Amino acid sequence: MSITDLWKLVSLTIYGQTLTVFTLEGLRGHVQDEGGISMMTIGVDTSAWLYVVCKLQAFQFGHAQSGENPVMDSDELLNIFGFTWSTAKGEAKDDLAFLSKAGRIVAVLTEDSDAILFGAERVLHLADNNNGTFKVNVYHAGAPSKDLQVPLTTGHLLLWAMLHGGDYNPGGLAECGGQVAQALLKGDLGDSLMHVVTSATPVQLPMYTEEGREVIDLTAD
Repeated sequence: MSITDLWKLVSLTIYGQTLTVFTLEGLRGHVQDEGGISMMTIGVDTSAWLYVVCKLQAFQFGHAQSGENPVMDSDELLNIFGFTWSTAKGEAKDDLAFLSKAGRIVAVLTEDSDAILFGAERVLHLADNNNGTFKVNVYHAGAPSKDLQVPLTTGHLLLWAMLHGGDYNPGGLAECGGQVAQALLKGDLGDSLMHVVTSATPVQLPMYTEEGREVIDLTAD
């Protein structure tokens, strides 16, 4: 449930640390509640976790005897611990990315790389849980990549998703592998296409589309 190999693509910009260290460092940009207590708010996408729980063979086998739905159990736990939670009308990662861009949350904790594509400012990807010490990979939008030939702008990330595939475009562009897709990211094609999509009129669009095809053909050759 994500863009194919997107975590691998952004690996040169992410860094690993424990969730505790990330939280303590993040308190430098803290938000105080009415009582003056410093708080950090992280948006957690639980949809992937619940999906895994529901797909477990043990759960499927004992569903008739398992009692209430695990979603209901998770709601009760969230209420008991006093967490603020909501059910997304569409995609949870979309809602969380919006909250991130609006500055309402410090980061999005998710297994799904789509949150990066949707514009979340910071994305935490759980890397390991060793003896209760949660280690996360931290992605920060706009962080410089160690590969200067592949700028990770929104346009380039969208181009990668179109070419290499994901949830919304299974398989990606026919016969376009990862090497070709990454080669196309080294120019300004991604940003150019983004500009066309957001600014071209219906009359201009066919012309720009044809120019984009020619660039892709030349790069592939």
